[in-house]
Formats: sequence, structure tokens, C-alpha cells
Amino acid sequence: MHNDVIEQIKQRVSLVDVVRAKAPSMKRKGRDWWACCPFHQEKTPSFSVNEEKGFYHCFGCGLHGDIFSFVQEQEGLNFPETLKKLADMAGVQLPEEPMQQQRQDEKAKFYAAMAAAQGMFQGQYKHSSAAAYVEKRGLSPEAIAHFGLGYALDSWENLNTNLQGQGFKPDTLREVGLTKPGKQGRGDYDAFRNRLMFPIYDMQDRVVAFGGRVLSKDDEPKYLNSPESPVFYKGRQLYNLNGARTAIRETGEALVVEGYTDVIALWEHGYKHAVAPLGTAITPEQVETLWKHCQLPTICLDGDKAGQRAAARVAERVLPILKPGYSLKFVWMPQGSDPDTLLRSKGAGGLEKVLSGAQSLEDVLWQGAQQAGEMNTGVGRAAVEQAIQDIVKQIKHADVAKHVRQVLKDQLWRATRQNGKKQRFSNKKQDIPEVTGVPLERLLLISACHHIEVARQYEEEIAELAFHTGPELTVQKKLCEFLVAGLADDAWPPYLEDSGTEQLLAELSAATLIDQIITPATEVAEWWANTYRQYRVRRQGPAQRVAALAAFKANPSKENLELLKQVQRRKS
Repeated sequence: MHNDVIEQIKQRVSLVDVVRAKAPSMKRKGRDWWACCPFHQEKTPSFSVNEEKGFYHCFGCGLHGDIFSFVQEQEGLNFPETLKKLADMAGVQLPEEPMQQQRQDEKAKFYAAMAAAQGMFQGQYKHSSAAAYVEKRGLSPEAIAHFGLGYALDSWENLNTNLQGQGFKPDTLREVGLTKPGKQGRGDYDAFRNRLMFPIYDMQDRVVAFGGRVLSKDDEPKYLNSPESPVFYKGRQLYNLNGARTAIRETGEALVVEGYTDVIALWEHGYKHAVAPLGTAITPEQVETLWKHCQLPTICLDGDKAGQRAAARVAERVLPILKPGYSLKFVWMPQGSDPDTLLRSKGAGGLEKVLSGAQSLEDVLWQGAQQAGEMNTGVGRAAVEQAIQDIVKQIKHADVAKHVRQVLKDQLWRATRQNGKKQRFSNKKQDIPEVTGVPLERLLLISACHHIEVARQYEEEIAELAFHTGPELTVQKKLCEFLVAGLADDAWPPYLEDSGTEQLLAELSAATLIDQIITPATEVAEWWANTYRQYRVRRQGPAQRVAALAAFKANPSKENLELLKQVQRRKS
């Protein structure tokens, strides 16, 4: 394509107008226009458009480009499709090469054949066994119309005869998978027979394939999908992405489920951002397609062992394509449920509960890595470490590989300290005496070391813990140094390792019965505050008793009453 044609398009089509269609709140400040980024969720505008220079830049997610890249990314188009769309907007005639024109004419025939087939399937639906099946599944007329459901007659040549009668050639119908060649010189026959038909659309809302669900128990397979063709790329496209892209952009979320009916059931319950792979496990190409619309899609799988294995396969397949800011989340349905059945039995609340328990890609990778060996033996830990190295080797992006390795090493470090035991903790005050004989200041220090996110909340309090000599003082200094340095949480384990304090902390942890105070950080934070309050009471004596009494008189709250009781118990 000649550069002068591209320049004509840029001159005739306003980048600001194109962006404003996706970001209506865009406002001008000086020479630039600003809006909340249409590529990621944000509350403060960081997306800048410079009409004069013809480019956009997001200071939040780093995306940068011109009008062509904007339309490509927003609408999931390839460059020729983007060029055609913008040329139409600009009123620019694109020069056609003879071969290119021929290919477009051939594709036009394929699209027309698929559209004609869709028209037949929909026309045959109303009084069919497919309609009875869908009614039993409880799908609404709105959903049936929105997703274009249809029916393929229980006939060997109904579709073939009708479409050839409309002027479509046999080789065109075979190439898009609507018919198959008969054996021993017999004529072509219909590929889909006696099936509920789900049309599959591309990003230009053209029918490019079909999925057909069997309606007779005797027929196999349960789902039959169109083969790949000049207009259908099974490993790259996703069911309902054309319809879901607006909701995905608005919510910043995408939900990948296993089946077409799951997508439709979710749509009926207000989840407009659901898509599905096309009869196969989700592929890296499909993930890359989805990333154009959402940086952190959620993969929803069955809760059985097969679902766990499927998650592991997906996680491994995406390793080579991982890049900063783009990843996956995973959720699993309760045993025996899918999104459709769960919504019918528990409603949206039941599904939200499942979605709230999403695990990160690193969680899934760690679950796979720890299967390599027992954590309570040196040989087992070495096997797990080797598994981590094997995972990281598959990540091509150096920075992503570095940080994923650190997260997994952090998991290994924590699991090693636990010696394979499930650690428990309760923040109830009556549980504290279970670690009798251990100074409160040591409990506070060691629990902070094992919950660095909690330690950040109490930097000053940790610095005030009274240690004059001994290993506690050494660990306290290292923890304070780390907190002041402002390093990331996942840098804490290697920081301990490099400073030679790791073994010292392990010995103190064992002496402190640390496995009684390892738990979710939310509980530890509350326990830490309560325990630190007790520590201050015991350390300050009479002055603290006066302060506790004054605080209770000024505000007789439950917390101040408990503090006063602690002071009085200490006095007696």
C-alpha cells in the first residue's frame, strides 16, 4: 500500500474523533486532549492525544501509536481490515492489486454462503426439536435472537440443495465446511444434521463458522464445529468476542468459559463479557486476541481434576507470550456445576462467590511446581526448585521471567519454613496464652517477618520493640533496613538470604512456635495491633494504667474497655 494513501487517510480522519467515540469524556488541555485510557481501567485521565502530531500515548499502561494502531487494538482488526475501515471513513479509494481483488472476491463468496446458511438455520428453528430443547434449558427469546440460534434439519442434502439452488458452487460449500464430499462418487452431503446451531461471528459481525449441538442421544459427537477455512481460524477466534468486546472494555474484565450455552446463560444474567473457545482448549493465540481487549482475563474451568489439569496446561502454554501487565486469572466451578447450572441454582450471588476466589497465574504455576517433590526433605525441595527453573525458562520476556521466578521462589521459601505443615492462627485474644513463655516483643517481630505486608503497616512500632542484644536485635535491624529501603515485598526473602539472616530467623521462628501465628494477613494485622497494645501496657506500667482509664472515661468503647481490663489484670 502506497504511503500517500495512508497519509491521505490520516489527513482526512480526525484521531480525536476516533478516540472520542471510545472515550466520550475526553477534554482538551492546551495542545493535547486527555481522557481515561480506553485500553485499561483508571480513574484519573492519563491518556493523551496530540492531533497535530497524529499520535496517542497512555502514561498509565504505556500504549502508544497512531490512528491505525488505535483502531486495530480497539476493534481487534488486522491491518488490511483497519485500512479498509479508515479508508471508507475518509472516502479514499484503495488501489487494488489483481491477486488481492481475486482473494477478496473469493472471501466474499464464503461470507455470503455462511450468511445464507445462517438464514436457513434460523428459518428452520421455530417449530423444531431444537426449539423444544432450548425452551427446556430456559433460554429467553431475546437470547435466542441475540445469539442467532438455529436448527439444521435431519436431512442429508437439504442445505446443499438449497444453497446450490441459490447459485453457490459445491466447492465453495465444501471449503467453508457446510458440506462434505460423499464416498464412491456420491454427491456432497450436509455436514450438520439434526443439530441446534450456534453461529460464530468474526469481529466484523460476519458469520464465519458454526457449532452444532446434537439433539439425538444416538448421534456423535455431542458438539460438531466447522473446520478451519479461509474465513475461520479456530485457534485464534473466540465465541461471542464480537458481542462481548464493548462490555469487556467497559468493565475491564473478560470471562472465558467452556461452552456456548454457558456464554448465553451468563449473558442472560447480566454477564455480557463472557466468551468461549471453539471446541478446543484455549490457545495462546486466543489469549493474545483476548489481551487486545482485556489485560487480565479470567479462565473459568470445571472443579474436578480435569479442570485442574486444564488450568495447568493453559498456564504453561501462555508462558512464552507473557508480557508486562498481561496475565490470566483462574476460577473453578463447584464439583458437578457449570456457570449455567450454578446460575440456575444459586443465582448471580453464587457465581460472584466463585469469581471472588480467583487465583493468579503464579498460584497455578506454584501448584504445579510443588507436585515435583515433598517440601519436608532436601531432595524434594531441590526437585521443586528445578520445576520452578523449568517454568521460568519458558518465559521469553526477561523482566517477566525475573519477577515470576521471584514470586515462585517466595512461595518455596514460605513452604520450606512451614515444613509442609498447614499453619494456623487465630486472632482471638484468648489464643495468645497458647504461646506462653514467649516474650510479646518476639512474637510481634517474628510474625512481622513472616508477613512483610503487615510489617509495612507498623514500621514505627517495630522499630520501638525493645531488644538490646541477641538474635532478635539482629533480625529487627534487618527488617527495619528493608522497610526503610522501600523494596518490593517479594524482595524480602532474597534480602534475608543475602544478608545471612535467613537461618537466624528460621531458628527464632522455631523457638517462637511461629506456626501458631501464620495466617492470612488480614487476621495477622488485627492480631498484631491487639498484641502490640498489650505489649505497650506491660512495658509502660502505671502510666499506661492511668492512660487506659482516661481513654475509657472519654470514650467507653468496647476496645477501650478491653484495654482497661488488660491493665487491671496486669496490676493484679
